Amino acid sequence: MSPFAKVPLALSPLGGSLPLELPLDPLSAGLTVNERLVHTTNQLNNFLRLKMKEKESSITPVSNQDATIRFVTRRHFLETGLVAGIGAVVLTKQQGAQERVIRFWHPYTQPQRTEVMQKTAVEFEKANPGIKVKIEIVPWANVNERWRAAYAEGTLPDVGVGNPPDYLHMWETGAIVPVDDVITALGGDGRFISGILDRHTRFQGKTLAVPHYMHALVLLYRKDLLKEKGLEPPATWEDLSRVAAALTMPPDRYGFQQLWSRKDWIGIPWVLYPLMRSNGGDFFDKNGNVTFNTPENVEAIRFLVQLYKEASSPAAFDLERNKDQIEVLSKSRSALDLGTLYAIPELEEENPAVGNQLVATYPPRKKQVGWFTFANCLVLFKGKNQEDGKRWIQFLLQDENYSRFLRSIPGAMMPVTNSINQSSEFWEHPFFRKHREEVKILQEGVAHGSFPGASQGLHANLGLLVESEALPRLFERIIKENADIEKAVAQTQQEFEAELTKIKARRQDLTKKR
Repeated sequence: MSPFAKVPLALSPLGGSLPLELPLDPLSAGLTVNERLVHTTNQLNNFLRLKMKEKESSITPVSNQDATIRFVTRRHFLETGLVAGIGAVVLTKQQGAQERVIRFWHPYTQPQRTEVMQKTAVEFEKANPGIKVKIEIVPWANVNERWRAAYAEGTLPDVGVGNPPDYLHMWETGAIVPVDDVITALGGDGRFISGILDRHTRFQGKTLAVPHYMHALVLLYRKDLLKEKGLEPPATWEDLSRVAAALTMPPDRYGFQQLWSRKDWIGIPWVLYPLMRSNGGDFFDKNGNVTFNTPENVEAIRFLVQLYKEASSPAAFDLERNKDQIEVLSKSRSALDLGTLYAIPELEEENPAVGNQLVATYPPRKKQVGWFTFANCLVLFKGKNQEDGKRWIQFLLQDENYSRFLRSIPGAMMPVTNSINQSSEFWEHPFFRKHREEVKILQEGVAHGSFPGASQGLHANLGLLVESEALPRLFERIIKENADIEKAVAQTQQEFEAELTKIKARRQDLTKKR
């Protein structure tokens, strides 16, 4: 047996490792390598204490129980760097037994998705002994409040989920780090559907998030109700107005029930943005300047007001998009809706009489199709375990794990990776075979759509739409106060600009603090 034990030691902060031969003195016989390291380090500590007295050194060792050595000055770190390397990697039995924990927040509250996430975490832990994935569900409505509080308290998780306004704010606040290296580890841009990274996750030369899944808005309609009236699915604005009015039977059913509550910021953009885009309008220009008050947008708003008056109930101002949409469709209170295919599998299970009659087509055209595409993405917070967090993100997007997640609620989530998007096996799911035409429409939307206000890419002012209540106020003025539409739109433009000024001032303060 060799009188020396070779142990790989990481020489922080230079990285890498170096095999160091530690003498086996009689007192260390029969000890494990870890115990031997502690014993040897104790000997080195004693040796250093003697040298400190001789040199009046400022080296200050910590207790033998911790089995590490701290150095007060850079000079002494350089003089005794080898010993520091030993101290940096020596582990006691108690430290060696501790697991590395990945804290993962996600907003997927549905049992199908939570079960898949938990199963994936178990498989990750089996493949990575010593690492534990701690999952916490944070519903979409609470995401912003929770991460901001955690950031202030210094308790951020390691990985989370958000959409563009979320992670833009996380970035400007300093709560997340770029994930360009994760994208590279996943296979680079070629791993993802063309254009998704540039349109949805890149900002100022950095990749802020890893796409997890996409969905695009389509026009959902009840095929049985249209058949009863002898109507064809709407293709244009004019078609939509005519069909929605024909299917309206107040107070029991409305052709196109709006969900505009102030409690849910997405309620109005969800319908308005596809109309604006189909008419060539947008909220911002390429530089992030507000471009709301334009003839194209005024025309889209005028049409939406007309659609409200002809085919919606006044409950629009109380109903929330995320909270009430499924119930409105399930109870046949609306015959049409702009939404995602998520509603179909949900209703096929909850209320088959409605779900089996619900199908989808393109959003209504004016000059073009107005695509509204959501990118829900994985972000890497400045938590305590970023390196393992990166491994977890990569694991989530491995084909087998990723396919299983997407198919947990088929149609609710469109793939972002080419390998799954081009997989015939993935698309052979019964739901996709049944709704093959709708799936093709969704894929087109994913390929060409954008988040509201980001048709030319992400920009710093995108959060304005989330924080502002200017849009609900606009429609309240027009409908409840009978305000002139052009004047009301001009006033909303001014409100947007005033609020944007405040956002820019806040951003400058954050920059100074960072």
